[in-house]
Amino acid sequence: MSVRRSLFIQFLNSYSAAGISFVSIIILARLLTPQEIGIFSVCMAFVGFLHTLRDFGIGAYLLQERNLDAEILRSAYGLALLFGWTAAAVLALSSGLVADFFNEPGVRSVTLVLAVNFLLIPLGSLAIPLLKRDMHFVSIMKINVAVSFAYAVSTILFALLGAGYMSMAWGTLVSTVVNVAGSLAARRDLIGIRPSLRHARRIISFGAYSVGSNFIVAFGPNGTEIVIGRMLGLSAVALLGKGRSLITLFQQAIMAFIMPVAGAMFARQSRDGSDVGKSFLQVIGYLTAIGWPSYIFMGFMAFPIIDILFGDQWYEAVPVAQIFCIAYSIALLHSMNNMTMEACGHARAAFRYQIILYPPTVLLVIAAAPFGLVAVAGTTIISATAGLILSYMFLGKVINIRAGQVARAVRKSALVAAITSVPPAAVYFWGGIGPGNTVIPLLAAAVMTGLVWLAAVFATDHEIKQEILRLMRSVLEQMRRMVGSAA
Repeated sequence: MSVRRSLFIQFLNSYSAAGISFVSIIILARLLTPQEIGIFSVCMAFVGFLHTLRDFGIGAYLLQERNLDAEILRSAYGLALLFGWTAAAVLALSSGLVADFFNEPGVRSVTLVLAVNFLLIPLGSLAIPLLKRDMHFVSIMKINVAVSFAYAVSTILFALLGAGYMSMAWGTLVSTVVNVAGSLAARRDLIGIRPSLRHARRIISFGAYSVGSNFIVAFGPNGTEIVIGRMLGLSAVALLGKGRSLITLFQQAIMAFIMPVAGAMFARQSRDGSDVGKSFLQVIGYLTAIGWPSYIFMGFMAFPIIDILFGDQWYEAVPVAQIFCIAYSIALLHSMNNMTMEACGHARAAFRYQIILYPPTVLLVIAAAPFGLVAVAGTTIISATAGLILSYMFLGKVINIRAGQVARAVRKSALVAAITSVPPAAVYFWGGIGPGNTVIPLLAAAVMTGLVWLAAVFATDHEIKQEILRLMRSVLEQMRRMVGSAA
């Protein structure tokens, strides 16, 4: 499958999943309180650490392994079961301690349900990495859409039935069952595979650095939520999550379809000895051309978006969301760096970078927490800037790129973003935005921003213009075929 077709399939995948998630987030924000959502969020923060240990870099290893055979797959499966079931036991045994830590009994019930997921996930855990390796993104799309739909429907039903904070825990369990079933249906050769540990040392030698890197990455956002939950309360965790939800929507809509394809492409180029740096710079140019204008728009329109989507009980999340938009605009420049290092087989470099960056991030959060949620959000700008500098110091040695090359790759994106910022800024300052006046300003800003963005892409002759023209030609061709067949 070509890279362009892979991107298109992953585009459909991401937008389908993002659309389902978008609807479920809106509904749940009105069915559940910040306190209820906060209970689930802090549980997921603890679970996030164990997820990185459960995977132990097995997926990343399968993606980059040059000589993949049946014995290696059996060993990967054996390790997946070992780590997954161990994580389940740890989570179940520690559930009481976690509940005591937050002084919230509901945390224990959620944690116990989430522990069951770790028993099930390893059963289908090899399928997705293998499908990515072979660039079978249609199968991945079907699985992800089914999982997203299962989670959304089940969670909303449980919430309507009055399950409260347990709604999301039961919904997660339902989605895990669907994920395992769908994964094994896509790779039936994995059904009944016998676990082994014959090549465990080989996989662990790679996975130790990969899991270490992923654990440190998880240490940032998850550690932040744990600190906030303990110091500022569980409602504050939910407000932080809603502030980040605007970014999450973009991650699901854009990053989630670019990253898997880019990772598979970089891994294949690295295995073949091709120039990964050239492809990396091209992708980062496309990514910033879309991402920077999106973050600018969301930053200016944070109040109307949160008001319309979530309601007035979430207004405190508005300044948090605006700060996150600034931080993630910076982070976008190095959002692919860790994945690229792992795809090229340099998990050790990725681990060293992460362990330098993320522990100080949590210390910053602890220092900022007494000053409130906005101060905590502000620390993300500092960590994103530090990550930008550090990650390219490490990545430059892996794919031989320099800061000047990155700057040249995104200079047109910066110009497009600057031009595109005019409509949302004008609406923000002169649109009279406030309670009762959100829909019309948001729609006006969205329409004008979209048109100006398109004009800016063509005026600056940005590289993404060719992709837009190719898409337009494809759409026109499909329309001609439909008209022709109807006639």
